[in-house]
Amino acid sequence: MIQLNTFNKHKWWCIHFGQEISDPVASKRLHLFLKRYTNHRVIGKHKIFLDMSESRGRHAFLLFQKKVTEVAEHLNLSPETWQWGMGKTLAESWVHTRWRTLSLDQLPIEAIHDYANPLEFERVSVGQVRRMKGLKAHGIASLQDLAELPDEELESQAGASIAEIVSSHFGHIKERSEERRDVCLERMTSESFMQNSRSFQLEDWIPEEYLQVG
Repeated sequence: MIQLNTFNKHKWWCIHFGQEISDPVASKRLHLFLKRYTNHRVIGKHKIFLDMSESRGRHAFLLFQKKVTEVAEHLNLSPETWQWGMGKTLAESWVHTRWRTLSLDQLPIEAIHDYANPLEFERVSVGQVRRMKGLKAHGIASLQDLAELPDEELESQAGASIAEIVSSHFGHIKERSEERRDVCLERMTSESFMQNSRSFQLEDWIPEEYLQVG
């Protein structure tokens, strides 16, 4: 079970049943029970997403998990095999459910497909699998690595569709990465200038063609 009790930061809660619920009657009764918590639910492949910002009350996650487990056992289901997660967005809640973390440095680059297709009704294409292998061959192993790639390099190596997903989900990380690079470059330039024993010459900063007379 997930050791999380927070509510405010996590709008979406996800339950992944695997392929365990084969009985349509039990499935319907479970969904009717979940409706008590929120009317806003999204059905994915072997999973359900609950918009808890629309919940009729404030619920601790572990208490909610316990109640759902009790109902599931009463319906002769096996909730011990289910996976649970939460996140600020529907996609984030699925990533947390599947990979047990939301830390980008711990998420493999394959997790980008979970951000792209959280309902998981579409299979990852052969071309996308090849691109992932190519990125790994270049040392891009985590979503953190992917998010910090320059735009041109990201699009050329990962493709336009993945570049768009990275931009929409992790644009803030890319901005911070670029800011760090700018600060680092500025510091290196400043240190190089201060360590240079040669006196400052205005000509060093003016293009040569502007210094030519006539």
